[in-house]
Amino acid sequence: MTPEELVVLENGVAREVTRVELDQRPLTAAILVDTSLPVGSLVRLHVIDPVASFAARLPEGSVYALWTTGDRRPRRSTSRTTPRSSGTRCSARRRSSNTILDAIVEAGEDLKKREGERSAIFVITGQGTEFSNRDRFQIVERAKRLADTFWAVQYREALAGEQATLDMRIAYEHVLGELAKLSGGCTR
Repeated sequence: MTPEELVVLENGVAREVTRVELDQRPLTAAILVDTSLPVGSLVRLHVIDPVASFAARLPEGSVYALWTTGDRRPRRSTSRTTPRSSGTRCSARRRSSNTILDAIVEAGEDLKKREGERSAIFVITGQGTEFSNRDRFQIVERAKRLADTFWAVQYREALAGEQATLDMRIAYEHVLGELAKLSGGCTR
């Protein structure tokens, strides 16, 4: 990435970017992976290996926990580990429901326990039926104080014949978009 590829806005006014530096400080991260039934095949074929590769490339001294969201409640499937100490293990078994929005709060609360460290939440999810128990506005209010930055990748196409309702799409877009925007992260 070069300075010409970036835009920094301050009170809605674009500022000149004069340099860009790679931040190599250790990171405490939560990687949230949607393992619900509609994305089961996609996770097995296209997500597990890239997530493992991504975790291995975190800065030296970083630690992360892998969360899966295909059960009735989010589940931390690994304890905090360093990228080089053990491989990323993500269960590719087909699960039922997606609880990604609850997982954002739970993973964020887990990260917050390590106060003073640089933290990030990375979300990989489909757009199928969402079974979280929290309201989307409450999720944003709670989660924005729990990690320094949020990054999200969301599959937009209908998966396994399932079509997300308008309310579910709005919930996903609101939570993921707001958290990324508030923290300087990104959603795709």
